[in-house]
Amino acid sequence: MKPGRLRRRALLLSLSLSGAILAAGLLSITEWLVRCYGPSRLRNQPELSPDYMEFLDESTRPLFTIRTIGGRPYLIQNDAIWKQEKRQVLPFNKPPGVRRILIAGESSADMLGAALQQEIKRGPSPHNYQVLNCAIGGADLELAERRFDECMGYAPDAIIFLFGHNLYYSYPDASPLLLRLILWARKSALVSYLNIFRPGQDYADAKRWLDLENFIDRMSSEARARGLPLMLATVPSNLWVEPKPGFGDDTAPAYLEARYEYASGLHRQAIALLGHAVENKPSALWHFTLGAWLYREAAWRKAYSQLILARDLDPARMRASTAVNNLIRRAAVRDGTMLLDAEQIIEDQSPHGIPGWGNFFDSQHVTNTNFHELAYLSARQFMEKGWRGLVPKSYGPLRDSYGPPPTSLIIANASRVSPWPLPKGWWGMSYLYGHCLPELQKKSGSIFARAFQNPKDRSAAYLGLAQALWRAGYDAEARAANQKAGEIFPQWADPFIQLGLFDIQERHRQAALADFRKALKKNPHDPRGIFFIHRIEGVPYASLRGGTAGDKLSHVSH
Repeated sequence: MKPGRLRRRALLLSLSLSGAILAAGLLSITEWLVRCYGPSRLRNQPELSPDYMEFLDESTRPLFTIRTIGGRPYLIQNDAIWKQEKRQVLPFNKPPGVRRILIAGESSADMLGAALQQEIKRGPSPHNYQVLNCAIGGADLELAERRFDECMGYAPDAIIFLFGHNLYYSYPDASPLLLRLILWARKSALVSYLNIFRPGQDYADAKRWLDLENFIDRMSSEARARGLPLMLATVPSNLWVEPKPGFGDDTAPAYLEARYEYASGLHRQAIALLGHAVENKPSALWHFTLGAWLYREAAWRKAYSQLILARDLDPARMRASTAVNNLIRRAAVRDGTMLLDAEQIIEDQSPHGIPGWGNFFDSQHVTNTNFHELAYLSARQFMEKGWRGLVPKSYGPLRDSYGPPPTSLIIANASRVSPWPLPKGWWGMSYLYGHCLPELQKKSGSIFARAFQNPKDRSAAYLGLAQALWRAGYDAEARAANQKAGEIFPQWADPFIQLGLFDIQERHRQAALADFRKALKKNPHDPRGIFFIHRIEGVPYASLRGGTAGDKLSHVSH
């Protein structure tokens, strides 16, 4: 090679290397700048949990593998971390006379399928029926569709579809190699800032409703083409789960004034004020609070309406809405399919028609006993179409056994102990009934400790527990739980805000004033502490209603 050409190649190589080093340096500097000075959500990127990463990896593979055992092909379920049925094994070729029921959807469908399998075993002909459970806990609509398409190849004789809570979930639809690239790239604050490789996607309501309706239409068409009965199920949800506050909802003057009046014993005035506020600005948190207050006044139907609105407006969007369940009902009528109206069934047996902790162990999932009842009722519809011996002729409820040890007894005693909701989930309920039932206290306390690893999350759980205990009339226990919340996460003002409201309710205004001042030492700009201090000091609400409390009055006594 001529020396001139060699020098040119060397120069190009050195320029390329220099460019790559310069680009890497610029990217590193940009990454550092975004982490240091970008939005706070990017400065400490949360790590995806190992379970979630494993779930994403599983979602790229088939749910079943066909293996030959003893010269015969079998369907062997692959590992599935969030699946009720851990190891399904079914003959690939059904024996003569056997009918196979395909279960499709999300975690509630998975649990329904597991309950149906047990109900069939109690029936007179357990060997004549099989449950092919392809529902997946945590599945988004696209994953539910892929599992359905896969399992339609395994000769089902009927289909049950239950899906709705997860309508706004979305996961990367990618190969295992691309998925790992996405998960690795997501650790970059710069990539997150540019919205590259987003693990989820927000959808407009109408878009997701249309996606669900299109899938139901396709499922109905395939079922009709094959002559398979199809059952659609509505999705019940726990209405006594406090929704996630919208931006500024928990610090708005109208909401704070209503809370202040309610704590001061002016219940009707507080209800009227908050009722007027939600007319002007629908808010999930305000509707929920208003529903809880109306419930305490025995205005059951009004409370129900407010709690439904709270669920439908919840920014967390983790419970099936009224629109979704109505879509499912309309589809069943339009397509002539069977309908398991699980939402209506659970409402009909709930106190005052409001589904809550007596029927649920979290925001979405009914208890094991209720799943067995729903499974039995679904099977009875198939028996009306000639499927003989599917389940026994009469239903005998089984003892609830889902979840960690004390859960069944806690739920069984829930309605006897307190009608009040528990805003921070079933872990708080476990702890509450651990106090009410001494033999469970040690067990439920350990559940509570295991449930929350992050100190702030654990503190928030104790804070919700304190509120639930207070509502249930366990004042000393409520104060102890509230104190525990402050000890676990000392930087937080919320325990002192809640303690101040407790003291207002007990007419200890000076103690409440001290509580709110302590809250402001934790967060000097907390609008709740500022507002409540001014109200205790006699500043009228009319002076504070133009914005946050701090917009109108800046002086606070320390």
